[in-house]
Amino acid sequence: MLDSLLAARRFLHRNRPAQSGEPCLSCGHICDAKPLSIGDSFTAVQQLRLLPGDIICSGCSGLLADAQLRYSAIVANADGITRVKREDMWPALTAQTEDFVATWPISRKKHCWLYAGLSTPDEWQVGSYSQTVIFNRRKHGPIQEAVFRLLNLAIPQSNIVSGQYHPKFLSYYLPQIEQAEHLIANHRASGLIEFLVYIGPRVKSPLEERIETMIDPADELAAKFLSLIAGNSYYRVNQGMDFWGGFFAARIERVRNLPLSDQTSRLMQSLMVPAHGSGVIAEFVASVTPEEAKQIEQSISRRPKLVIALAYSLIKKQKKERNASSSPAVA
Repeated sequence: MLDSLLAARRFLHRNRPAQSGEPCLSCGHICDAKPLSIGDSFTAVQQLRLLPGDIICSGCSGLLADAQLRYSAIVANADGITRVKREDMWPALTAQTEDFVATWPISRKKHCWLYAGLSTPDEWQVGSYSQTVIFNRRKHGPIQEAVFRLLNLAIPQSNIVSGQYHPKFLSYYLPQIEQAEHLIANHRASGLIEFLVYIGPRVKSPLEERIETMIDPADELAAKFLSLIAGNSYYRVNQGMDFWGGFFAARIERVRNLPLSDQTSRLMQSLMVPAHGSGVIAEFVASVTPEEAKQIEQSISRRPKLVIALAYSLIKKQKKERNASSSPAVA
């Protein structure tokens, strides 16, 4: 495994060894670079220092300084380093035909490239936040298929990772779960199951599909209105769990049969929306037509729980998009 870790670091920085000097403590290349100097907050010294010595090459120093390697999953091959989204991870990995390096940064804080080995098309050695996740396509193929089958049943990811299944899923899918558990139960400690859950398909259950067909443009417009209210609420910022745990729904229940203008003013007051947020909300309310305003009122009045759920999903999606846009791409 040591040779694979060393080779992966050389593969990532692509620096040539020097003609003379000392070996790099991280990748083993002969180099004439400066001695290792890191801050006290760095906790992965043992993972960085694979070889004796105090010299680190410029290539490994560059990897250590590249925050993007902590923030994004990457696949590095002969063409360079590419950021990979979760939904693209499985096809990106299965498409590799030569040696490559891959990482899976769960926490977005650890230098997961320190755990990456040199992968081949047949065996992946993916760098994770605390270990190397090994997936042998021949040996672990049945395990991958079992995990993906559970995901296709829309069983929550947390259930599959922990092995603790909600009773409703056990009542519906007990034979399938037992069959899968026979294959995957002994592989959780290695990180393999969590990794496969991460890169596996996200398939909606028939129930989710039916709910989605019930959602019409009026519900989506009402959700946008409530997401603006919630998104600008000081109460949500300071007490998020209480806000989504019932406080927001209770306030909407009090006003859901009122005209949209009255709903707006009373919700902004009870949910502590500041002046700049009030302007954004007022602008949205002023932009909708009388017919659209009526549709929003009807959606909130008839289906408040659905509209609140849609508003929550919209805020969560916007947050993910902001986080993604704040992370610069790796060339």
